[in-house]
Amino acid sequence: MMTMKTISLDLIPELTANQKEIDRNVQAGRSAVISWAGLTRKSSGRVSEYLKRQGFDPEVIPKVIDSLKEDRTIDDERLARKIIQQRRDRQQESRLALASRLANMGIDSVVIEDVLASEHPFELDQQSAASVFHQRFGHLFNELKAQQDQLDALDFKRKCAQLSGKAARFLSTRGFSESIIVDTLRQAGLMTDGFE
Repeated sequence: MMTMKTISLDLIPELTANQKEIDRNVQAGRSAVISWAGLTRKSSGRVSEYLKRQGFDPEVIPKVIDSLKEDRTIDDERLARKIIQQRRDRQQESRLALASRLANMGIDSVVIEDVLASEHPFELDQQSAASVFHQRFGHLFNELKAQQDQLDALDFKRKCAQLSGKAARFLSTRGFSESIIVDTLRQAGLMTDGFE
């Protein structure tokens, strides 16, 4: 169970009336965020937006966020790692798509770069694209290869072009670059001269 930080500001004689008011607002902001978020993890960006919508003073919002980060109620790094972990296997995405997803969730850009550097380096995109291709289209490709002897060469190439187009569109929705998509399809044997 999460405990609230409470300090009787009246017991601190060094604080001015203005500082005491700011600290009360920070505590009110903390309470509002904890009530709103409940047990779910929210990013610092989403918390900031929530506090703005609730009418908190823009000067108080960063202090509320810092206070919540201090006791790990807000942990952008942990949230980013969790999202990246969830997007593995059948939901794999490119590094660019993951960065966009995390930014849209309100995670700090410095945290995004740090987490992606360790969890999803650039070199992993080619491997991820190949994995997504084989999971999503591997069975179709194997069926097509099994039919190769029964199809004439032109019909086989046409079906390869159709499958490669479908796979390329799907991989692009996952944020993979054109060069990675072409390499993935070429390695799978779907791209031949004249059909790229």
